[in-house]
Amino acid sequence: MKRSIALMMVITLFLLMQLSGCARKTEKTAASLGGTSSSPSAETAAENEIPAVSQEPELDFTYNESDCTPWQLAYLSLLRDIGKREAPVRLAQADGSADGDAIASLSYSYCLYDVDKDAIPEILIRFGQCEADFHTQVYTCRSDSAIFVGDFSSGESGLYTYPSENAVLLDFGHMGYSYMDKISIIDSALVTREIYTEDTSENSDSDYTEPDKIVPGAVYLHEFRTTLNLPEYTPLTLPIYDYNSASSSGNTASADADKKAIAEVLAGNRKLYGVSGDGFGGDTGWMSFSDYCQPGAAYQYAGQPLQIKKSAWIDFNSDGRGECILVLAEAGQTSASDEIYVLLSEQDGVVYAYCINYSCDAQVYQDGVFGSSGDWTFGISFYKNQCYQYSKSHAAGIPAADWLTQNA
Repeated sequence: MKRSIALMMVITLFLLMQLSGCARKTEKTAASLGGTSSSPSAETAAENEIPAVSQEPELDFTYNESDCTPWQLAYLSLLRDIGKREAPVRLAQADGSADGDAIASLSYSYCLYDVDKDAIPEILIRFGQCEADFHTQVYTCRSDSAIFVGDFSSGESGLYTYPSENAVLLDFGHMGYSYMDKISIIDSALVTREIYTEDTSENSDSDYTEPDKIVPGAVYLHEFRTTLNLPEYTPLTLPIYDYNSASSSGNTASADADKKAIAEVLAGNRKLYGVSGDGFGGDTGWMSFSDYCQPGAAYQYAGQPLQIKKSAWIDFNSDGRGECILVLAEAGQTSASDEIYVLLSEQDGVVYAYCINYSCDAQVYQDGVFGSSGDWTFGISFYKNQCYQYSKSHAAGIPAADWLTQNA
């Protein structure tokens, strides 16, 4: 406990030194390493608590839609209608009373892509809860309304771009057999044509052919979950707002104000608002940082409190300012696969904690790109209670994050 308090003081002191000009000014540096994040004693908590934090105000998660285009408004309405229709089933699923067929019909994820290349993207919504029953519905925008175009099976498969042609590419692979379908929109209906098949079941060492070998320039279309947990069972709409625009939190406070607010959170003098960054946990809502690090909070499978291993300041949403990213892990864990990322962002006086529980052992670069152990690189977009990952290329020559660790 003494080590935890001492290390937490180092974090706070470092941030406050940055504010006062006593430390080097750089947005690549966040807080110093913390130690164990177990709950403080009652006396310590009483000393640190301030009334403004304990009130836990109701938050306004509305987004200014005045600049939204007709297709954005149409797809926003579609997702909200689906969310309202599915809410009773999700509630029943949570208490174990939902019918299996009803659960299988729930929406799972979606992506946006201009299939017919008319400069207006379609929304492709995947339904089902497992590979066996996944299918995708395609909607386009006509006369400012979302119009159903068609449906196709999408289990054991991924979607890819189909450059310069009226199409999206479906890449299926399972147990050594694979095929690729060219799916087009013709006369307001889906038209599917198989363009490639292969069978590698007799050669276990053979990999499937990559889509860009068959369709030059094909890029994986990352899908976003349809449903949030805060507020419960509301749609994830931020990808629609973000489409073809620079991501921004809309925050107008100064960078120094950000650092001061985050320092107060790490010191225990201010609460954070926990939000899942990938749909796999971290939706804690209002919570102290100490409680956030306890088993069952940010990481529900943790066996002991999480510790801060390292931290950095990086501009993740390209708004010209920085966010603080922490790497948390249980004591004694040395593998990157046992670590989680938590991105701290101050917005309108609230410090949001976006938790990424499954990062594929990703490296983090100074341009805000996460590079996974495979070939996929991704960025992260966030606004208050909404957060999602998306495909984002990493520019050659951009160095890894300037991490500040305990030994730095």
